[in-house]
Amino acid sequence: MIFIEKGRTPWAYRASGASVRLGDADMPYPRICSHRGFNTVAPENTMPAFGAAVALGAEEIELDLWPSKDGKLVVIHDESVDRVSNGNGKVTSMDWSDIHSLDAGIKFSEEFSGLQFPTLDDVLQKFSRQVIVNIHIKSSADTDEYDHDVFKQIVSSIYKYDMQNHVYIAGEEDVLRTACKIAPELPRAALDGKLDKQLVKLAVKYDCKKVQFISGYYDQTMMGEAKASGIKCNLFWSDNPDEVGGLLENGIDTILTNDYLRVSKAAEIWKAKKGRGQGKIINQKNGNSMVKY
Repeated sequence: MIFIEKGRTPWAYRASGASVRLGDADMPYPRICSHRGFNTVAPENTMPAFGAAVALGAEEIELDLWPSKDGKLVVIHDESVDRVSNGNGKVTSMDWSDIHSLDAGIKFSEEFSGLQFPTLDDVLQKFSRQVIVNIHIKSSADTDEYDHDVFKQIVSSIYKYDMQNHVYIAGEEDVLRTACKIAPELPRAALDGKLDKQLVKLAVKYDCKKVQFISGYYDQTMMGEAKASGIKCNLFWSDNPDEVGGLLENGIDTILTNDYLRVSKAAEIWKAKKGRGQGKIINQKNGNSMVKY
């Protein structure tokens, strides 16, 4: 139907064949998630950073979202543009045209000067079904629920680019509560905003598939609670290859990292030692195989 209504649509053609990866429900664990893209080689939360991670085979990438004043979904971590661009001001107080005109690469290095901030649509369109996307919805307002109109726009973009099986929504309680109301079918990850060791209980309350622990602010008791509830455990974060094996051994399912290549190599070494280096075909139907480790 999309071809009839819209004519030729390059992103729809691209997400086919060997470029398509398993979705979040089927992708094996453990995984390495490239945090804000491969941001030790390219500016964080930019298309080159995401592209580098995907090209190297990352199972997941993570990105952060803030809405602009006029409703664009801007991929940026901070509430303001100050740290990562040549501009200043809060994202939510700026129009997209002003944000789009900023240089999002110059503070990383001159080689990336002229780079622009991407939108959620830019990322989902470019990498449709090629990688799982951990969408961290940022919120600063002290409210019970996230803005419904903005959340509906996020959901619309996810479905527009056929990414409903390749994303999960990560956020604090206001985001989780809103997600349950507006798009309960999309998987959720509970984030720790209070550091009060109640994260797993929050995840259970909102039927989350995952929790995202912060390094140094979780223990084996919390890990055990999550596992007992069938909840996968993300860790934010590790850039140290030497600790990867221990983290995976202790039950971490997905490690978020800024240094994707070194950490992913360490994970592959650990998998090989555990006999998980080669996948096993467990289901084959209509020419499509699913691999389990």
